[in-house]
Amino acid sequence: MDSIERCEARIHCIWNLNISSPLGTDIEEGVAITPDAHFHIGKSQNSPENILMFLHKHSEDPAIKDFLPKLKCFLLPKIKEILIQENALSLSGDNPETISGATPCLIPVEGQVYIAADHLYKHNLMHLNYTTYDVC
Repeated sequence: MDSIERCEARIHCIWNLNISSPLGTDIEEGVAITPDAHFHIGKSQNSPENILMFLHKHSEDPAIKDFLPKLKCFLLPKIKEILIQENALSLSGDNPETISGATPCLIPVEGQVYIAADHLYKHNLMHLNYTTYDVC
């Protein structure tokens, strides 16, 4: 009987942990609720995957073609935008409005993106803000 009671207590403890954090998300990370925030992805680093292994595993997928350079081209202006907002600095005369637009597919000379430990992190939940219009 003691082992059953211990199992029930453990299940109850796990159940309480899952109730406080639905679907494995971290409530303290906060979900973007303003329309200005186009998306929110968790910040946890629980499921790492090596980028080179990921590229090798999905090498037959056409979406993976030039994935790493495109990822770095996407991230660089986002990183600059965050730095401008956090530090109130102007980098080479750019303002956030010009940085947040479309990015070219070549990494500019003024900066490069370094991905620590060559890891991507998987997340099971992503929140997107979007508007739909019904056209009759």
